[in-house]
Amino acid sequence: MASATMTAPAQLGARRIDDLLPRINRGVQMAFVVGALLTLLSFVVPAFRERVWATYLAAFTFYLGITLGGLFFVVLQHLVRAGWSVVVRRVAEGIALNTKLLPVLFIPVAVGTYQGHLHPAAAAHADHGGGHGAAHAPADPGHAAPGGAPAPADPAHGAGHGGGHHAPHAPLKAKWLSFPWFLGRMLLFFAIWYGIASYFYGSSVAQDQDGDPARTSRMTWWAAPLMIVFALTCSLAGFDLLMALDPYWYSTMFGVYFFAGCFLSFMATLIIAFYVLRRHGLAWEVGPEHYHDMGKFMFAFVVFWAYIAYSQFMLIWYGNIPEETVWYLRRMEHGWLLVSAWLIVGHFVIPFLALLSRFPKRRPELLVAGSAWVLFVHYIDLQWLILPQPEAARAVPVPLLDLGLLLVLGAVYVRSTAANLTGVSLIPERDPRLRDSLAHENF
Repeated sequence: MASATMTAPAQLGARRIDDLLPRINRGVQMAFVVGALLTLLSFVVPAFRERVWATYLAAFTFYLGITLGGLFFVVLQHLVRAGWSVVVRRVAEGIALNTKLLPVLFIPVAVGTYQGHLHPAAAAHADHGGGHGAAHAPADPGHAAPGGAPAPADPAHGAGHGGGHHAPHAPLKAKWLSFPWFLGRMLLFFAIWYGIASYFYGSSVAQDQDGDPARTSRMTWWAAPLMIVFALTCSLAGFDLLMALDPYWYSTMFGVYFFAGCFLSFMATLIIAFYVLRRHGLAWEVGPEHYHDMGKFMFAFVVFWAYIAYSQFMLIWYGNIPEETVWYLRRMEHGWLLVSAWLIVGHFVIPFLALLSRFPKRRPELLVAGSAWVLFVHYIDLQWLILPQPEAARAVPVPLLDLGLLLVLGAVYVRSTAANLTGVSLIPERDPRLRDSLAHENF
């Protein structure tokens, strides 16, 4: 690494979103108002109000996943000393910096958990000594069809999932699942993620000012241990937010499944973000070569998600342990089998075939269409993970509520991302590898 300070290449174009902020703010305000109205309309039906907690958890996890995917991308690029990605990394850093927004968006999840609407073992009234079946189990609304009434309890689905009782949690597990520990872990995760994101963002922006190549060396050095920290915290967050919805079900592969969805949704978001920026005359340095690589990343994680999903299902099916199979059984009955089959087609087959060729990866319009589809099916996947749970009347998706909360949180999220990128260049102007990124070609 050269010791001299780096200078920005002369051919860089417009690269600040400051002039675009008024338009962004108008769009954000409109989306927020429309989302709030849709959410309020969904409350006209009393049954819909009972599902607001699970729907909010799905929307929160959707934007959490995009943020964590951005954080992984930033750390990964420094870890492998990637050159191609320099021109797209600053926007990824801005997305990752939304970790400071996550504790605020998490508040309704914490309230719903404390009141017993979400994670049963963490509820304030949870009976950790005798299972959770008695507290919530007159019927099992989690077996409701996505469009029908709750089905009666089925003892074959395991005690505590509709009719009987589970054995008590082990003392350590009961404490781990309790609300104070759940809340403490999530706050710790948020703090760790924000620390990682702010370090890379701050160092990168500072390098724009002083051009010190040593900053790149330090970020590369820190990337390895921080990647390990990220892997642990991301997996544990998936366990706490989603797997713990059924505290008696477990899968050691679930953390990887959660991570795959996070990174896939981030890559789709990053592609859409640069398409919008280029439409407004910004970040023109991001061309077909960079879209091609972002498309390859998205294609790779479409396959990786399918591989993990199949491996988890196959191992649980082969093991045939009731405590494990009941989780999939709920997603094969009363209408959810159609959603399960749809995920195979929509989350794997369609994007796999659409992205297999080199052609769409180099056409921004086609790649953006594929990215929008990936985000749509990823949200369906989150619903599939959250809604068919036995602990509350939340098995029926409510499109108005889903769209409303996605718009409300999305408006806040976009405004936060824009604020993170205001006053800074959209391109790391004095990164030592910037010239490699500008000259990047796929062969």
